[in-house]
Amino acid sequence: QQVIGPNKVIMRWLAQRGGALDFREHCAVKRGQPYPIAVALGADPATILGAVTPVPDSLSEYQFAGLLRGSRTELVKAMGSELRVPASAEIVLEGHIYPDESHPSGYEHALEGPFGDHTGYYNEQDQFPVFTIDRITMRRDPIYHSTYTG
Repeated sequence: QQVIGPNKVIMRWLAQRGGALDFREHCAVKRGQPYPIAVALGADPATILGAVTPVPDSLSEYQFAGLLRGSRTELVKAMGSELRVPASAEIVLEGHIYPDESHPSGYEHALEGPFGDHTGYYNEQDQFPVFTIDRITMRRDPIYHSTYTG
């Protein structure tokens, strides 16, 4: 997520993955309505692995994480919406992608890239949705998980 303002980041979703697919469905069915988002940072290892593994559409990432862990993924209601987030999350970002009639999709977008990818190649520039962060909640002394590549 590239930061482009005090509370705005670019959501660089892969077109074939869940977030992008859900957003496209929202655009088709609820055009003009804000798209709610909750981003969980620093969940337990099984949940993190479940989030980045390309599981079949018939299995949710949370179900896959539960299989890895050997127990269900505990979810809790986010503070500012009806969305549910992993109870083990260290940090939760909540907000929306807001409508913007000047963009062909009808929602706010921004240009991102090019930048080096962990695969050793550069990604091309492209337009991606802008996530406006309305609320940040976190544990006391949260741990921020990250990966350094290069």
